[in-house]
Amino acid sequence: DLLTKSIEDMSRHFPSVKTVIIDERDEYMSAKLEQTCRALGLGRVEDSAVLVAVVGAGHCPGMVRRLLLRTGERGEDGGNG
Repeated sequence: DLLTKSIEDMSRHFPSVKTVIIDERDEYMSAKLEQTCRALGLGRVEDSAVLVAVVGAGHCPGMVRRLLLRTGERGEDGGNG
């Protein structure tokens, strides 16, 4: 899609900008989501608890990948991200 292509282009031409506005933000937001879940006593998927977060589409792939790696959960495709 257009967003993915734009981020890939930015990564090629301006890798440090992509690192700051996408990668570092993904890491920060996914860490805060995990911290919030722990603070609220929310556990793994089996606990039937849901935390909803609204983030920009450009952050979804990186955040999902990081959260899956942290929790050891498997993605919808059966892999880890």
